[in-house]
Amino acid sequence: MSLIRWNVVWNLFASIWLSCLNVALVPVFIRFMGIEAYGLVGFFGTIQAALNLLDFGLSPAINRQMARYAVQPEKRQEARDLVRTLEVGYWGLALLIGIGIFSLSYFMAYYWLQTVQLPKQVVQQAIMLIGLVAACQWPLSFYSGGLQGLQKQVLLSRINICAITFRFCGAAVVLWLVSPTVTVFFIWQAITSAAHTLAITFFFWRSLPMTDQAPRFRLGLVKVIGQFAGGLGAITVVTLILVQLDKIILSKMVPLEMLGYYTLAGLVSNGLAMLGGPIFHALFPSFSELVAKGDFRKLREIYHRGSQLMAVAVLPVAVTLAIFSQEVILLWTGDKSIAEYMHYVVIFLVLGTALNSLMSLPYALQLAYGWIGLTFYTNLLAIFVVIPSFIFFISLYGLVGAAIVWFMLNSMYLLVVIPTMHRRLLPGEHWRWYLEDVGRPLAASILVGGIGRLLIPLSTTSFLLAVSLAVLLASTFGSAAISAPLIRSWIVGQIRHLQANHD
Repeated sequence: MSLIRWNVVWNLFASIWLSCLNVALVPVFIRFMGIEAYGLVGFFGTIQAALNLLDFGLSPAINRQMARYAVQPEKRQEARDLVRTLEVGYWGLALLIGIGIFSLSYFMAYYWLQTVQLPKQVVQQAIMLIGLVAACQWPLSFYSGGLQGLQKQVLLSRINICAITFRFCGAAVVLWLVSPTVTVFFIWQAITSAAHTLAITFFFWRSLPMTDQAPRFRLGLVKVIGQFAGGLGAITVVTLILVQLDKIILSKMVPLEMLGYYTLAGLVSNGLAMLGGPIFHALFPSFSELVAKGDFRKLREIYHRGSQLMAVAVLPVAVTLAIFSQEVILLWTGDKSIAEYMHYVVIFLVLGTALNSLMSLPYALQLAYGWIGLTFYTNLLAIFVVIPSFIFFISLYGLVGAAIVWFMLNSMYLLVVIPTMHRRLLPGEHWRWYLEDVGRPLAASILVGGIGRLLIPLSTTSFLLAVSLAVLLASTFGSAAISAPLIRSWIVGQIRHLQANHD
């Protein structure tokens, strides 16, 4: 099996495993801590995403640069020196992040978050611990990006599976045996996050090519990735503003309990991102290598195969979740009122996230070419439209309004960015992307999902409903895979290969 396929397989396995942990343990966390305390977990996710603004594009830049160094063995020492230079800044910034959140904890607890049952003092303590967790996790993205660029994604997936399993399952155990409080939850997160980051750091340095000299701090090397990282940093700023605006505005406009419900709905839609993300991470280093070598024929081939794989991975799940959103939430939480209240939110969040996932490989291609202007200016323009839209729709429709704006934003990207990107980088290919790479798997998923909606009864036992949805999802995956030409030909090739080996 090729390196790309191994990377995709392990990345997908890690994402599916972590999604299963979320599905299994989030109801446990809510049962122990309560939905209001779980809203603090959602608030932590917003802070964590907002802190990516301080990354200045260095994590994807180190990914791209490590991939380029992989085909330039004469620059082994430069690679090690660059890592040493950048990591000094990363750890220093981690310390500042922890201090900054700690200093703002009083303001956030007493003047920003709206609580009903949780004492303000408990909220402040939790935010102080959030600062510690954020500081411990901050360098993780840098070292993970480096391992991805070095094509050590199987190793990275294995470490992440072990570390995050220990973090989540351990959290459930300490909530059960020690104390069912949000304070204990974040203490455990801090301990396990520190261990996770140290493990990734150790294995990244072991994966770098060896040289006779020790790595040195050389500030001048920053210019190697400075322009590209600066552009990515600008993209990161405007993108994170767009992605996190709904949570930021909701945290001010609705009670913390409602933010907890929105976080719960977001976990459902984020499962799609966890399916699409592994494909992006597996293919982006290959895109960068092929652009560096000038092998554009192979680049075009891998791009279309990857786009069809993305559609086959994401669209069947998105269609099934959108059609059976209420039933899925009821099966997950066991709470009928939550299912009735949240299913429209889930529908729009899932559809918007599906469109966002489909855009990730075109974005990876732009990064591989070093073209950052399209995404930056599109996102910058979108901010001026999205901010008033969020405020208006949230004031009218609450949580559903925020989800509608997210869907509308990603629909605009699909209609505007895709043809613009293809005209410059892959002329004449955008209709193939719309109709063949995405259109056929989408049509097949909708057809099978619609038939499933007609055949699966609305009132049935939880067990039969779960089995029916599992069969439907498998059928939707199969129809989407068969409808995608490159995926279908690969499946046929694998079957013939197995038959030949058997004979």
